[in-house]
Amino acid sequence: MDARRGLEAAIGGVWHGVSFFQDMPERPQGVYRAQGIRFCEAFVVARVHKVLIDPSAITCPGARFAFGCSGDFGEEMIQKLTEKGYSRDYIEEMMEEIPRLGEPPAAIGLNIKNPPDILLAALQPDQAMRLAQLYE
Repeated sequence: MDARRGLEAAIGGVWHGVSFFQDMPERPQGVYRAQGIRFCEAFVVARVHKVLIDPSAITCPGARFAFGCSGDFGEEMIQKLTEKGYSRDYIEEMMEEIPRLGEPPAAIGLNIKNPPDILLAALQPDQAMRLAQLYE
């Protein structure tokens, strides 16, 4: 049993394997090539299809910032958060602490590679508690 299926069996929820590729892999049959999509929307597609994403095609400023994509998306996020009432100093300090990739990968795969680089899930409170109990 792979780690993703093991976590689903032990904790519940739907887990997705995230893989980072240094070169754009050939797209195997049945893999959805995501273009112009938010990263969270790609997870919805990944419930049905394996997904291959070109990071430069991600439309979400937060995901582009986290994946090290070029462009001044940090400034766009600062502007949006200052409009919500946060101070610029606080936002800049918070953004410095966000883990992010220094260079963007050539591709990001969802449920393509086993084992994946990262496993992610949106968990319900009881599932998050089971995860914390297993970790403990």
